[in-house]
Amino acid sequence: MMWILHSQGTFHADPVALGRPRMSRFGAYTPKKSREYQQSMLDAIQATEEQVTGPIKLSVTFCHKRPQRLNRKRDTAARIPKVTKPDIDNLIKMVLDVLTKAEVWVDDNQVVQVVAEDWYCSKAEEPHTQWRIYTMQEDN
Repeated sequence: MMWILHSQGTFHADPVALGRPRMSRFGAYTPKKSREYQQSMLDAIQATEEQVTGPIKLSVTFCHKRPQRLNRKRDTAARIPKVTKPDIDNLIKMVLDVLTKAEVWVDDNQVVQVVAEDWYCSKAEEPHTQWRIYTMQEDN
């Protein structure tokens, strides 16, 4: 068995993690920042011909805006690993939720493998989230 690329996409904005649901006297709600980011990602996703079925491998790369302290002349121009909050698992949850709501696949329980990277952008890049969806092909 081998993985073949099914579809891919890029969302051009600084990645946002899925916020924890909050409770109020009116019930549970998702924080505004997460809701707005989720909606803008949904608006940007182009619908695929049909939903993906079967096992899925998801590859996702997060590139965050480079902080001013890492933007000096002596700092590398390449991407820098990001080891600060938000946690990569919450960033992944946002992508899984958006792709599920966009009906790219039936349910995110189809995802059997996730490859994720979390970076500060290179000096030449803009913040973005890039994802690739792979499906399994049987060897003959």
